[in-house]
Order: sequence, then C-alpha cells, then structure tokens
Amino acid sequence: IPETAAIDKPTAMARMFEILARHDAQLLNLTQVGAAVGVTTKTADHYIDILDRLYLTQRLQPWSRNELSRLIKTPKLAFLDSGLLASLRGTTADEIRRDRGRFGPLLETFVLGEAMKLIGWSDEGIHLSHFRTREGHEVVAFAPTSPKGRAVISEAVAGFPIDLRLVGLPAAHWVR
Repeated sequence: IPETAAIDKPTAMARMFEILARHDAQLLNLTQVGAAVGVTTKTADHYIDILDRLYLTQRLQPWSRNELSRLIKTPKLAFLDSGLLASLRGTTADEIRRDRGRFGPLLETFVLGEAMKLIGWSDEGIHLSHFRTREGHEVVAFAPTSPKGRAVISEAVAGFPIDLRLVGLPAAHWVR
C-alpha cells in the first residue's frame, strides 16, 4: 500500500498506535493525539487514515438526523481486532480473569470487527455510527439499515455482556 511508505516518523506512528489503543472507542481528538507523540494534527490524521485503510481501526461518525451535524461532530476511533487491542494494551487472560472490567472493551471490539465484516457483504449501504444522548449516555455502535430507521446497535459497558438489538431510531431509553 503506497500510503504506508509515506510515514515520516515511524517511531511516532508506533507510539500513536499504542496511545490510540488506550483510548479505544473514545472521541478522537487529533490535536491531543498528535501532541502526545510530537506530530502535527494533519500528520496524526494521515497516520490514522493509514490505520483505517489497513482495517486496523475505524472512525465511527456520530449519528444525527441532520447530515451536516454528522460531518461537524467528533468521531470515535475504534479498533477492529480484539487480539491486537489486547496485545497493545498488554492485557492477558489472567488479568481478564482477575478484573472482568478489562473484558468489556475487548468484547466490544470483537463484535465491532465482526459487524464490519458482515457490513462488507451487505448491499444495503450500512455504515456504523456512535450515538450519545444529551445526558451523556451512549451507544457504542449504531448501524442505520433503512430509511424507516431500523437499526442494529451494540453496547458493552464495564465488562457487562454486549446487547445487540434490532430497533428503531435512536432514543434515550436505549442506554442505561
């Protein structure tokens, strides 16, 4: 892939990859990520584009009924490979047995990765988004599947099981 050759600072990109793993499924702040590894916001964005193209990460745009709002709001960055995420975080099976809270993000990543594979086979034009209520509650992955608003959502919080549902348009009662 030609884009991988355009990595000016491979050490900074490797460090950024580790930092992104610590902030999986959180709002993406390119300025903060770039500053943490000593690169510009533009370079951080470029490096994350490479990770996205390699199917290592995926930017989840926020869901909104207003298309312009979706473009303006901050995306989340999610890893697509739970094994890679566990390795970058240094998470072991023994740690998961001792602290079940470490399992939730890995399970969420696994489900997201599998959903992305299935979406790739679909002719429905499905895309994943994240959704947050005004109160700050959120749904990690939301996939609108039709103009009528049917969707599949997934959620894993603090090690609790993933919740997959076929539902209507986002609503506050989706989150706990």
